Amino acid sequence: MAKTIKRICWITGKMGAKLLALSCLVVFFLCLIFIWRVSKEPYDVSFVKDYIETAMRDNATGNYAKMGKAVLFWPNLRGPLYLQLYDGQLFNKDDVMILSVEQVDVSFSRRGLLKGRIMPKAIILKEPTLRMTRNEQGEINFDIGDDADADKDSQVALTTRVFGYIARPGYESAHDSLIGRLRAFTIEDANLLVDDRIAKQTWALPDFDLKMVSTQSGMDGKISVELPQTGLVQSKLDINMNYLWDQRNVELSADVKSINLKDIIGKIPKLKIPGTQNMVIDAHVETILDETFSPSDVRVNITSDSGDILHPALSDTPIAYKNLALNATYNYAGKTLLVKDTTVTLNDITVSAGAKITHTQDTIKGPVNIWIDEVTQEKIAAIWPKFLDGEGAQEWIVDKMSDGTFKNVRAQLNVLGTKQSAIEGSAGEWSFDVQDLVAEFAAEDMSVDYRAPLQKASHVYGNGRFDLAQDSLDIKVQKGSIGDMRISDSTLFFDQIIAEGVGDADIRVNLKGDVADVIRYVSVEPIDLGDKIGLDVNKVKGNANLKINLLFPARNTVKIEDFKIGVSGALDKLLLPSVIEELDLSGGPLNFAVQDGKVSMKGKAQLDNRPMDFAWETFLDSEGKPYKEKISAKITADPNLRSQLGVDLSDFIEGSLPIDVSYTLFRDGTAQADINVDATPALFFVAPFDYEKPPGQKAQAKFKAFFKNRKIQKITKLTAQGDDFSLAESHIYFVQSDGDTWLKSGTFPKFRLLETKGALNFSFDKERTVDINMKASFLDAQPFMDAEENVGEYNEPRMRITSTADVMRTAPNETVTHVRTYVDIDSKGRFNEMEMDAHAGQSDVFVRFNEGADGKRTFRLKTEDAGALLKAFQIHNDMRGGTMVIYGEPIRGVHDRNLRGKAEITDVRVVKAPSLTKILSILSLTGIGDALSDNGLKFKKMEVDFSWLFRKNGSLLVLKNGRTSGNSLGLLFEGTFDNEKRYVDVSGTVVPMDGLNRIIGKIPLVGDILTGGSGGVFAATYSVKGPSENPVISANPLSVLTPGILRRILWE
Repeated sequence: MAKTIKRICWITGKMGAKLLALSCLVVFFLCLIFIWRVSKEPYDVSFVKDYIETAMRDNATGNYAKMGKAVLFWPNLRGPLYLQLYDGQLFNKDDVMILSVEQVDVSFSRRGLLKGRIMPKAIILKEPTLRMTRNEQGEINFDIGDDADADKDSQVALTTRVFGYIARPGYESAHDSLIGRLRAFTIEDANLLVDDRIAKQTWALPDFDLKMVSTQSGMDGKISVELPQTGLVQSKLDINMNYLWDQRNVELSADVKSINLKDIIGKIPKLKIPGTQNMVIDAHVETILDETFSPSDVRVNITSDSGDILHPALSDTPIAYKNLALNATYNYAGKTLLVKDTTVTLNDITVSAGAKITHTQDTIKGPVNIWIDEVTQEKIAAIWPKFLDGEGAQEWIVDKMSDGTFKNVRAQLNVLGTKQSAIEGSAGEWSFDVQDLVAEFAAEDMSVDYRAPLQKASHVYGNGRFDLAQDSLDIKVQKGSIGDMRISDSTLFFDQIIAEGVGDADIRVNLKGDVADVIRYVSVEPIDLGDKIGLDVNKVKGNANLKINLLFPARNTVKIEDFKIGVSGALDKLLLPSVIEELDLSGGPLNFAVQDGKVSMKGKAQLDNRPMDFAWETFLDSEGKPYKEKISAKITADPNLRSQLGVDLSDFIEGSLPIDVSYTLFRDGTAQADINVDATPALFFVAPFDYEKPPGQKAQAKFKAFFKNRKIQKITKLTAQGDDFSLAESHIYFVQSDGDTWLKSGTFPKFRLLETKGALNFSFDKERTVDINMKASFLDAQPFMDAEENVGEYNEPRMRITSTADVMRTAPNETVTHVRTYVDIDSKGRFNEMEMDAHAGQSDVFVRFNEGADGKRTFRLKTEDAGALLKAFQIHNDMRGGTMVIYGEPIRGVHDRNLRGKAEITDVRVVKAPSLTKILSILSLTGIGDALSDNGLKFKKMEVDFSWLFRKNGSLLVLKNGRTSGNSLGLLFEGTFDNEKRYVDVSGTVVPMDGLNRIIGKIPLVGDILTGGSGGVFAATYSVKGPSENPVISANPLSVLTPGILRRILWE
């Protein structure tokens, strides 16, 4: 029995083993068929969906799932087996739906299947609807599905758990959870809806992918989303993250391709500035998030091929750019943005930038650096920032500079942004300001129009610095040119250029070039020296080396009086033509300066090749100044120079005169000249006084001359000093009439010339008649006593001369005293009137040539000491005593200056008389001659008729019926004295007055017959003929024995 049972068991076991083996084989083949089937296409297993729903119940949370359809699919036999669930819904324990999806792919844990549970290892959501919401508090929430009745809190909790299980594989508390074995979570082709309730904007992103995969160290994630298309290029965002659970941080990177800022963020009002940029960019972002998902450093790289930048602080119109590359790092803890290696090309100008920006809740601030390696000046205007429009920097860098190239342009600035409060009217909005801007640049081959109409500087090389905090622009020029003039080591400094109308420009230029170019340069405003210099610039030559300083308000309209001009330097190898009359100024070097509104030039030069120390200065604006122009010079004025200057001193100077002149011109047109003359080297003579100072004898003079409108008005403080002469402070006055200058008056209060000492003054009346008044303690009149000379055409004004002299010298060792004279001479040199009162010898002298009551001009002379008067005036030295009366009257008409009259001398004694002695010697009248030599011959009377004929080259005196009567001798004479020819021709009869001749001569009729009317029977003839200085004296002794009647027949 036992065996039977044993055998039955063995057989049964054997059959069971076969059946088991067969079953396993069947199962194996069924599995193979199943695997083949699900690998070829999804296999609908909806018939077991109830089992699947039970297996997917989460005992940990009470959540459970329902589905419309279930499909198995094993696309890759080496990969996971997927359970595809369609129209799935997830509910919480309270039967409230958490989410609903159209399709979910689930790979599950095999170990879970052994327990009868479907525990997903990977979940793939296909084409779900996702919603990302930023609420009013700034919190961000993600929703899956678009069912409004879903339990959002449970959904958030589920989402958090999903990411938690993926990030922390083997998490202990998750062992009983349905998703405790979850290692991957994927969303494919989702429709992402973004709802920003703060920005009040929504976006629909139709192609959103998400994949989260668990790794040994944490979790890897990737998000890919296609953004709205920009042009022909699809915009895309890719985000990669790696969560490290030991470090408890997330490594995050994102790449954006072809995103248009205007399309993406232009709808956010608070991002209105970035949102208005027409920029298509590619960007790469990297950061690490800590366990609170707060970033540490965020690194951003942005590139853009081209686009437009628009910012109200930069421009009113978009600025085209290309080749944008931005690299930045944001430090979350320090709230600092560091920008470096950033470049962009604006209007073909490559601009590089860097910045370090920090922020708080209410402020944004930090330094920004901008640099440009090279840019032509003509392109600067296109990138000039609007916030500097209208400022002085724009005027000088953009407007006043041209041509050329800027290099190594560097700008440093601080940006300050402040969030406005409600009190300020725009709560929440930001306002930005630029502070501490400093820009530096180098300039090459630049033109600078620093102040029109002055010539602009060209071919300028230098560097500049603009400082916003100091409100200044400083340009240093290494080299350049103004016209043909060279510039070196110059500066242009402008302060307060931001504040309108209060800044100053300080321009300092070192200038070298031709003097002609310099004069052209300084001849226009604001220096405006053209009229003041008064030179023909086309004839000027020489070299100039000047330092020019212009200081003026930096505003559009500047008055000339607002300019402060400084010039200093030297002019050399100079030729200034016709600076005085037609004379050239040459030589040098001369120091040239413009300082405190005054122009000056001084040094050693040559005037028409004559050495001269020269100084000239003038004020640009003489209002309130002590003078307008001043010229001083030291030069030797030789005769040629005096002639060239129109100063004719030939009437009293011969030779060269060193002079020192200081000429000052005042604002009202008046001028003053201080003149010092060293007359030592010259021959100085005063012809009327027959005086000469020989060369080498010390003499000097000085005076002040005053002018108005370049016409002389007066000469004052005229003094002179020499060995033989002196002149105390004297004054001469002038008057202008019909454009001409005339002498008006003069005063010489004290002068000395040899023996003459006195004072003199003169004045002209309206008819140009001069009145001269002289008072002398001693007057040497000898030069005026000379015989008349042929002086040519008389060309002097009418003169009325009044003089008094205590003593007047009339000849060597001869004087008269108490002299008073008055002379009226017309413009032709003719005497209208002449008076003299004097004292000679023992008698007064009375002389008159004037009109009487009847209008007849007569000549009268009377003295009771004729000998003394005639000797004093060197007319005759051999008379003693006697009364002399001369009377003459006009020959033709009452105003005729030709006189006819009679001269008479009575009771006079003649001693010596060489001419008469010689005649008596020839006639052998020795007795009479001896008497003449001893006590002299006494004449009771001498008389003669005369005619005085005026001729401009010398008068003619005609004597007729001249006779003398005395006890010893009688003389008859007649003849002429020709002062024009300096010739004398006088003849007459000598009659010895002995008793016989007297008796015979007195017989009526017979006496006349015998004596021939000579008074005596015995007489002799004589003649004095020849040059006035040495005439020939002759006599006829035979006539002594010849009766008068026969003498007339034989000798006459």
